[in-house]
Amino acid sequence: MKRNGVAKGVVVGAALGGLLLSGCGGGGGGGGVLGAITGLEVPSQVSVVSAVDNPASPKPSAFKAAVNGLSKAYDAVDTAYTTDPVDTWVHDPSMQPLDLVNEILCMMAQTRAADMVNQGAYIALIDSAACQQGSSKQDGSAGQSSGGGKSTQYEKWVIDSARASDAAPQIVHLWIPEDDGPGGQTGMIQVETTINEGMSASKPFGDFVLNFAFMFGGASSGGGTLMTVPAAAGEAAFTFFEQEGTRQANPADYTPGSQFNQMVVSVEMDAAGAQGVARTSMVAEGNWGGGTFQEGGAFAVAFDAAHMKRAQGADLAQVAAGTYSGEACLSRTTFDTSAWRYDLYHAADGTFNGQAVLGGDRVVVNSGFPFTYDNAGTDVYGHVGYWGMWVEDQSLVIPHGATITKRDHRANTSTPYTVFRAPGKLTRRVANTLPVAKLRGEGMNYWGEVDPGTGPRFAQWVVRYFTNALDGVPTDGFYVLAEQTGWDQNGPVTSPLGSPVDVTPPANQFLGLWSDSLGGAVNYTGGSSNVTFYAEEFVGGDDPVFASGALTLNCFERCLKPNVGQSDVNAGWSGVYLPNATDVNTGVTTYTIDPADMTLKLGTAPVTLAAGVDLTGTENSWGINTGEMVTADVKAAMTNTWDLWNPATVAVSYRWESGPNNWNQYTAVVDGGGNFASFDKPIQFAYEHATANDANGDATYNGRNVRLNYGGNGDLWGIPSQSDANGRWYPLFTIADGTPMGPTGTEFVVKAREKEQAMAVVPNGDCAALTLDAPAAGLPSAAAGVPAIGTAPVVTDAPAVIGGELQVTL
Repeated sequence: MKRNGVAKGVVVGAALGGLLLSGCGGGGGGGGVLGAITGLEVPSQVSVVSAVDNPASPKPSAFKAAVNGLSKAYDAVDTAYTTDPVDTWVHDPSMQPLDLVNEILCMMAQTRAADMVNQGAYIALIDSAACQQGSSKQDGSAGQSSGGGKSTQYEKWVIDSARASDAAPQIVHLWIPEDDGPGGQTGMIQVETTINEGMSASKPFGDFVLNFAFMFGGASSGGGTLMTVPAAAGEAAFTFFEQEGTRQANPADYTPGSQFNQMVVSVEMDAAGAQGVARTSMVAEGNWGGGTFQEGGAFAVAFDAAHMKRAQGADLAQVAAGTYSGEACLSRTTFDTSAWRYDLYHAADGTFNGQAVLGGDRVVVNSGFPFTYDNAGTDVYGHVGYWGMWVEDQSLVIPHGATITKRDHRANTSTPYTVFRAPGKLTRRVANTLPVAKLRGEGMNYWGEVDPGTGPRFAQWVVRYFTNALDGVPTDGFYVLAEQTGWDQNGPVTSPLGSPVDVTPPANQFLGLWSDSLGGAVNYTGGSSNVTFYAEEFVGGDDPVFASGALTLNCFERCLKPNVGQSDVNAGWSGVYLPNATDVNTGVTTYTIDPADMTLKLGTAPVTLAAGVDLTGTENSWGINTGEMVTADVKAAMTNTWDLWNPATVAVSYRWESGPNNWNQYTAVVDGGGNFASFDKPIQFAYEHATANDANGDATYNGRNVRLNYGGNGDLWGIPSQSDANGRWYPLFTIADGTPMGPTGTEFVVKAREKEQAMAVVPNGDCAALTLDAPAAGLPSAAAGVPAIGTAPVVTDAPAVIGGELQVTL
């Protein structure tokens, strides 16, 4: 569980997470049943304003008609498409202290604490990335390296969930490692939750007290409490308090690295959540070494079934006095929906990856498996898969030839695998085309020489495709509009040009661009009516391309030298790369790669960095990589080097990268028979958004083309994001449930599994009946208690839960 340094709600989540002791979706008053003891449940969300169904999410009728008559419709009542639960919540700036509640609840859902009642202390590996919201994680960008940072990474939590009898409270203790404490210290978040009563119709939040503390260097640096509080008959209420650090009289008094964070909430509502009132406050200030920061505010909220009234003040005193600096009325029946996670489902009966599937089945992607590694007598946990290998001790590199163990607790089996490492990674690129006109208005990047009116210079530029008819430019083409000078929390920082600069290449000349929406490189050859973009996949040792042994690849440009040394790197381009080919037969560099060592070679010399080379501060800081390489049969079909970017001639090409980072290298595992373990690559396909397929009926991005990727378990990425004024990131559009998509456009249908609603602003007069009364429970001024749970118990058993999936049979 990583905490935002300015503590905009992630710290809150350390406490709120303890609420969810049985998994998302809530339910009745009981959870897992172990012997005579039943685990208690409390809500999967603690919302001030409850979500409502969105009427603007129709299934595309044309596709629905197309699948009529199939043996099983994807949306039949008993399919996974229909029955898979959906988590929906409402976000509003007034609830910023609870901004990341659902994110943390999602992580806590993965602990399965209700199912593990009275099983003793156990380990749960938490996939926190699966729960991220309000970030740009769904952006289509693949980054500067094919590593992508997509490897599954877990946080190791220790949990103990106990209940003496069905009449006794349930006590849950959690020890959560924290590596971003004051001054960069590592420590532990300790959580103690006492659940006296599970949720019910009369007590929708149940009856619980949750205390938490941030422990660093043997001492607490802060903590807080989330708890239900007494309310009038038929109503429910809770309060929340969190504080970390010591507040200074003036922001200038904070020393570098010090901060103060405080969040306070009091909520009271009827049992149905239809009406109620709330007060919230947030203060975040300190010094991050580069200067001081100070932010925060306070809100008063009142809501009924139709509207929510929100008033803002500088602090709680101002709110209590009714001297608001801003007031708004919001609709609880009209809103926009943003989806954070989607799953794909099979649109019809058929086969997938050699297995029979039914319409409505969730698409299953085998992206890897967890393992244990005996590190000098200590078990280390990790995950290996398509994206490489992750281990909990990130300073540990499991060496080539070492043995790891895949444990299947349900089948009570252990399978050894041998780690296989290579100093680089081969990527296959499959060309796709898109009419250039469909890029109109698409923001892209270009690195090259442009004259913005003050003289030509190399830089990174923001480019768009404009047309004479619609944009008034002299000719259709690509135009530089701004220089990208850096990044901040809201995304790229740009400096607009005085007027657009045409960078459209002449006939048969090449222009290389970068598009987040299309997942990376976009190539254009002057005079063409299309652009080329690429679907990419790693080439593993089990790939069919090695069926006849070593693979020969021909390189024409950006051909890496072997054994690149420090002096080569320091010399820049000419030090790292060989001269480009002058034509398809002259100056071509021929490499080979053998599955026996998965290392690209020039002759017998490996195409890698020499030992000890430091790339820091160089233009190759992300690693070194080649341009497009092709097999002999593709080379034979080429008539000039420009054919590299002609998908009619070069439909498949390869690239090699190497470097000191995990993402620059190939890591796999081999079974006892010498076979590479096979993992499914993400499913990649182009998708053209349409108003008819927009969950909000929004026409803004009608016709927008993106490359989507699906890695299973809700992980659909490729929808571009943008940040709002508060630095919170949102996807540009939300796809309606039931929208068809896939490599041919019809294999799958999509369903949002996590959705956020933003209420629409309406005239203030619509909230005339609402009064901003204070909740009966006053705002807390301190934590109600401190967890008395001691140090984390030593657990030697393998994880009982991984990514929310039980690994043990109860």
